[in-house]
Amino acid sequence: EELIASAKITYLEGYLWDPDDAKEAFRQAVKIAQGAGRKVALTLSDAFCVDRFRTEFRDLVSQVDIVFANEDELVSVYEAADFDEGLQHIRATGTLAALTRSAKGSVIVQGDEIHVVDAEPDVKLVDTTGAGDQFAAGFLTGYTQGRSLHDCGRMGSIAAAEVISHFGARPEADLKALVAEKLGKGQDDEIPSLIWTAMSLMAVLGVLGAIVVAALSPWLVGSVLNIPAELQPETLMAFYLLAASIPIVISTTGLRGILEAHQRFGLVNAVRIPQTIRRI
Repeated sequence: EELIASAKITYLEGYLWDPDDAKEAFRQAVKIAQGAGRKVALTLSDAFCVDRFRTEFRDLVSQVDIVFANEDELVSVYEAADFDEGLQHIRATGTLAALTRSAKGSVIVQGDEIHVVDAEPDVKLVDTTGAGDQFAAGFLTGYTQGRSLHDCGRMGSIAAAEVISHFGARPEADLKALVAEKLGKGQDDEIPSLIWTAMSLMAVLGVLGAIVVAALSPWLVGSVLNIPAELQPETLMAFYLLAASIPIVISTTGLRGILEAHQRFGLVNAVRIPQTIRRI
C-alpha cells in the first residue's frame, strides 16, 4: 500500500484481469492511489482480454486516470463500428486516453483536447513484441515530467519505434538520448523565427519607449524637475539623447543574450564595446 501511495502513477496490465483476487487487487490499487492523490494508468493489453471482460473493462476505463489501447482494443471495448466511433465513446468518459494505431501513429485525447501524433518515419519493422509497453513507458515518462500531451505521445512513439526495429522486447538504444535528439530536432528549425520575432518585439518596445520619453521630456524638464530656464535647452537635449538610446540599449541587450546562448563570445564582446564607450 505504501508503494502505491507514493508512486506518481500505478500501471495496471489488462492481462492480469482474470482471477477474482487480481480483480480485487486492481480495485484496491485504484482506491489507494487516488486516495493519495496519485494517478492510475490502465492498458487494455489485448482485444482477446477485452472481449472476455468488456463490461468490467468499460467500468475500469471510467475509474482510472490514463488508458492505453490500440485500435482493435478500443473498437472491441465499445463494440464500435470503427476507430472514430470508439474515440467518441472514450472521449465521453473524460479519461486521458493514449490510442495507438500502428503506422497511423497515435491519438491522445482527454475531453475536448485531442492530439494526433504521427508515427516515427523511416522505421524498419522487425518485431512488434513490446511495442505497446514501450509506448506506454515513453508516454508515462513524459507525463511524470510534466510535458505536453503531444510530447508525451511523441516520446511513446519514439520508444515504440526503437523496439520494433529489432528482435526482442527490450530497447537496445539509449532511449533517453534518443528522445532528447528527436524531440529537439524539430524545434531547431523554429529558432530563427523565434529570434526574429523577439528582436522585432524588443525593437518596437524600444521605439515606443523612446517616443514616450521624448514626448514627456519638455514637461519633465520644465515642470517636474524645475530646471532653470537657462539650462533647459541643454537638459532637454540630454533627455532626447536618452530617449534615442532606449531602442539601442534594449536591442543590444537582447542580441547579447542570443549570442551568449549560442556561445558566440567574440561577437558578444563586439556588442559590448559600444555599450562600454557609451558609459564612459
